[in-house]
Amino acid sequence: MNMDSEGLEVGATKLPQVMLQLAEVLPQFESEALESQLQSFDVFLEMMAPEGRPKVARLLAEAAAKSDVPERRARIAAAADSVARGGRAAAPYNHEEAMRVYRAEFRKQFPQADVPEPKHPRDERDEEGWEVEEAAKVEAEPRVKVQPEVKVEVVTEAEPGVKVQPEVKAKMKAEVTAGENEAAAADTPLPWFKYHPDPIATGSVVKSAAACACCGHVRGYAYVGPVYSEEEYEAICPWCIADGRANDQLGASFSDEVGGYGDWEEVPERVSLEVTQRTPGFCSWQQARWWTHCGDAGEFLGAAGKAELLGMGEKAVAAIRAAANVANDEEWVEFFRALDRDHGPTAYLFRCRQCKGFGGYWDCHQAGDAA
Repeated sequence: MNMDSEGLEVGATKLPQVMLQLAEVLPQFESEALESQLQSFDVFLEMMAPEGRPKVARLLAEAAAKSDVPERRARIAAAADSVARGGRAAAPYNHEEAMRVYRAEFRKQFPQADVPEPKHPRDERDEEGWEVEEAAKVEAEPRVKVQPEVKVEVVTEAEPGVKVQPEVKAKMKAEVTAGENEAAAADTPLPWFKYHPDPIATGSVVKSAAACACCGHVRGYAYVGPVYSEEEYEAICPWCIADGRANDQLGASFSDEVGGYGDWEEVPERVSLEVTQRTPGFCSWQQARWWTHCGDAGEFLGAAGKAELLGMGEKAVAAIRAAANVANDEEWVEFFRALDRDHGPTAYLFRCRQCKGFGGYWDCHQAGDAA
């Protein structure tokens, strides 16, 4: 499996060119963006042989020395030290905590919005991943660990009158129950997408028992938005989208071009690639479009009708009115009344990551009527 033109393969020790280039620009990033870049180093480390780890540590140390910002220099140096000791470059990510902070900040800015707390599968388990049975059913052992059910199937070539080879061929097939899969998924936090912060709420990621077409694992969640690729895939897990494997291995992207369209700002190529190749997309009546502002891609907040826009506040309503270019008040009242998240016409709401302003567009069944 190649990662670039030089051919980084599993077990390689040579640093790929893309990692050297990334190290050159690493001192330019800070905070969340810096952690995102350090996650890329972790992806390469997972593929490389242990002998390549000291080289990556030295590369990060050299990048740290080039930074003239104390905070960045210290963070990159800490990543180098962690890699040298066998750890990760990026800080451990806690999706649930990040979403808690995100929702708290959102409520602070938009107190009138109704943002329910999602129920996570982990809520039904304790911190160790054990299921607590009812005391009436299990008095002696109130805590029962869920074990995977394993079926072993032995296939031989032995038949009457047929000479059997000295070695008996056999295969073992492990089938993990759906309940155990849910337990594993609950213990693995969903990846964070800065341009699509809550893909479960928007409907782009759902619970699923399907195996990922990229990694082959059943992760408990699957992406159900648009996929642009030569082949059709039944399911792709959000983890393979986040780390770029779905794009690298399957040639899949998840959104069309970002920005532009004659109305919106162009964005740097790195932003466009992160949105199209490493961020869940979303379904719309026509071709989905990704709103941009302040030189960056916006956060996708979801599809919205009249009720959802009112819940987001006057600024969200005003943003969609501006996108629809309806100046006449009577026409706007009629148009706004018709907006419907599920049946169309539908608004697609974004928020600028820089100025926190709303933006987006609307769409409907007939392509000629959308704007």
